[in-house]
Parts: sequence; structure tokens; C-alpha cells
Amino acid sequence: RRHKPSKALCSKLRLRPGSAAGDPELLAERLRWITTEQKSVLVNSYAYGLLATVVGLTILTLFLLHREDREYLWFSVLLLAGAADAMLNAQGFSDAYPFLLFRLADEALVAIGVLAALLFFSIILKTHRSPLWWIIYVAAAISPLSVAIYYLQWASVGFSYSLQLACLLPAYIWIIAALSIAVLRNDYAARLLLASSVRRLGFFLGITLLYGV
Repeated sequence: RRHKPSKALCSKLRLRPGSAAGDPELLAERLRWITTEQKSVLVNSYAYGLLATVVGLTILTLFLLHREDREYLWFSVLLLAGAADAMLNAQGFSDAYPFLLFRLADEALVAIGVLAALLFFSIILKTHRSPLWWIIYVAAAISPLSVAIYYLQWASVGFSYSLQLACLLPAYIWIIAALSIAVLRNDYAARLLLASSVRRLGFFLGITLLYGV
């Protein structure tokens, strides 16, 4: 004989709002927090993008007036690439672009910024571009190819981020090391740039580890 549950039992087992996914009030609060956080990130990204664009274009104008000062060129490229990347990441919240295209554009802009930073610091610190420097430069240049790992489904997105980190990390280490050595030589420009460069490295590592782990 087939057993049929009673109506009383069915009424007790019936799913109610929040019974399957948790407390509805807590879920609503969590949703409000995520929405507020996304708005904050969007505002910060657009604000930084606008500011970096204005400053980058201003410095680019200075380079056009003083062509012999190459550091103006590379610093403007560094700022403009960062501005474009900030705007791109703000658009990423709206799913305006396919994920693969978003990753490729994001990694390309990050690589351009790192390459410009290597050139800028090598000029401003008057360091010799040794074979090691060129190896680091090439590694940063090919970092966007890590997207192919995900596109060809050879590994996960996390591994792709980790590969990007492996290609870019030597560049950041070289920059911090070069600045630190220059600070020991009492280089005034290095003292001004060291703290901001360390903060940038920490931010990059945090974001990459967040997505890569």
C-alpha cells in the first residue's frame, strides 16, 4: 500500500519565504549592503577615471611642449591607462561586455600601465636597462596572453589571474627595489614616489589574490 502523507504534515513541510535560503530580513539587508557597496565602487572608479584622465592629458600636453622629457610621456600613458581601466571596471558591474572581452581589455590596460611605469621609473631614477630589466619588461608585455588559458579552457579563471600575477609581479618588485635603492642614495624623487608605489603594489596584490585564489 502506498503511503500518502497527511495534510497536516504537508502543511508543516511546506516551504515558506526564507525557509530555503535563510532569514529574508537578513537577505534583504545583505542585498542593500551589496547595492550600496557597488554604488560606492562605481563612484570611486568614475571619479578616479575622470581625475586621472584630466591629469594624464595635462602631462601629455607638457610632453608635447617638451619632447626631450620622455618621463612626461610615460607618466601620462600610465595615468591614462589607469583611467581607462577604472572606467572599464565600472562598466563591468553592468555586464555590458562579454566576460572574455572584459578580461582581455582589462589585462591589456593593466599591462600598458605597468610597461609605462617601468619606462617612467627607469628614466626618472636614471637606472640602467639591464638584461634582467628587459626580461621583466617582456614578461609584463605578454601578461594579457593569460586570457588564452581561460579561453581555451586549459585551466580555471583563478589560474589565469595567477598567471597574470606571475608575469606582472617581477615588474612591481623591480620598481620597489629601484626606488628603495634610490632612497638610500638620498634621491628626493624616490622618496616622494616610494610610498605611493608600495600602496599600488599592495592594492594590485590584494585584488589579484582575491580573484585568483
